[in-house]
Amino acid sequence: MLTIGGILIRPMQKQDSIEMFEINAKDEGLGPGYHVHHKMEESFYIMEGAVLFTVEGNEQILEKGGSLSVRRNTPHSWKTVGKNTKMLLIFTPAQNQLGYFTELEKLEQQGSSWKEGISILAQKYDNTPVK
Repeated sequence: MLTIGGILIRPMQKQDSIEMFEINAKDEGLGPGYHVHHKMEESFYIMEGAVLFTVEGNEQILEKGGSLSVRRNTPHSWKTVGKNTKMLLIFTPAQNQLGYFTELEKLEQQGSSWKEGISILAQKYDNTPVK
């Protein structure tokens, strides 16, 4: 189990074609800033709570049972709405996001913010911040 920015991340599956993680956030307003992936797609399935997604500037709240897929090269972000949110986060094809989350956790433990960590690791793991 990894912890980044108050979010618990549990790896569930890793293969060449897919990586899946369970995300647990106890507090409201948690999530990464606006970013883009050039080599992979990212999909979400809400298991508990609600999440605000911004995709290409359009906002949408998904609740339990909701899902969303974000294609490559599509700017997006997500933030928890309310407390006790749980969702599946799926990357296809896999681009070693477990390595990304592991390094991001280490950077945070050394005092870097989530935003700073994402900037440091952007090119290595296909997670490019968008201004």
